[in-house]
Amino acid sequence: MPSLSKKILNKYFWLSLYKWQIKLGFIAAAFIIFMSMILYTFWLVDSLMKREQTTINMYASIFKKFSDANANSEDLFFLISNITPAITFPMISTDKNDIPNKPYELYTKNIYLDSTLSEKEKTRSSMIILKK
Repeated sequence: MPSLSKKILNKYFWLSLYKWQIKLGFIAAAFIIFMSMILYTFWLVDSLMKREQTTINMYASIFKKFSDANANSEDLFFLISNITPAITFPMISTDKNDIPNKPYELYTKNIYLDSTLSEKEKTRSSMIILKK
């Protein structure tokens, strides 16, 4: 019987496969799948980083445009009511000299500053965060 099964295998396959060859094929396929998953993950992270950087730059340009003292109050209200709640990244609004605007609670988003700190300590903490 064993010779009959080998004849059948040889008839349908050009080579008779041994167990180690099958295992090697599975290992090679698993390695290819693993490497493709790693490469896809790197590509996905890179594209997400680029998209988030574009979004941050867009928000920065919007805030820069409407932070001017001559800005229309209706536009400023739209900015505060619609765009600011959508921000999910840490944000500190600063003046032209990169000094954080006061009061900090109003001009920061997604940043925790201890309310028991003095104004000087809050300024120092905000400047440390900005330098990061």
